[in-house]
Amino acid sequence: MNKFIWQVILVAAIYIIFVFLWGCIIKIAIIANVNGAFNVFGDFWGSWSVYFGIIISITAIFSPLLLRKFLKGEIKIAVLSVLIAVIFSILAVSSFFVTAAQFREFTPERWSKYTNERYIMLEDLKSKAIIGTEKERALELLGAPDGTLIADALVYSYGNGDIAFSLDKNDVIQAVYLH
Repeated sequence: MNKFIWQVILVAAIYIIFVFLWGCIIKIAIIANVNGAFNVFGDFWGSWSVYFGIIISITAIFSPLLLRKFLKGEIKIAVLSVLIAVIFSILAVSSFFVTAAQFREFTPERWSKYTNERYIMLEDLKSKAIIGTEKERALELLGAPDGTLIADALVYSYGNGDIAFSLDKNDVIQAVYLH
């Protein structure tokens, strides 16, 4: 009887870890969605990938129930469920980083095609000396502004806001701001 109680406590502890991990994964997913990470993922891999990820997530969340069909022993099922949650979270986070890396390099084609990912390209654009560039040259690189109109600025929209290229009195870019 004493061994049984310890097994119940162990299984309960493992499932608490499982629930905690999925709570963290869901919080991260909510934050990622608010910050536009799913837009980046969908733009790069296609919208089917977001739905595929949701299906995989739901399957992984219900893995303790699904594993009961194939495995005997509550401890094995609990440990394997936690491993699935850990592996899923590692793969999900790494895939977001790999996907976002595809948009880090600025090109005029990417800037115009992937408007939601413009904020990712911004660091590369700054490193290519956009500050100090004349308005005409900036318009050649970036195309026509499509964001909120602001006096003395070129404004381009992205998924969650605007990127403003502030112009001085000589129509030269002096600063870049995210709104």
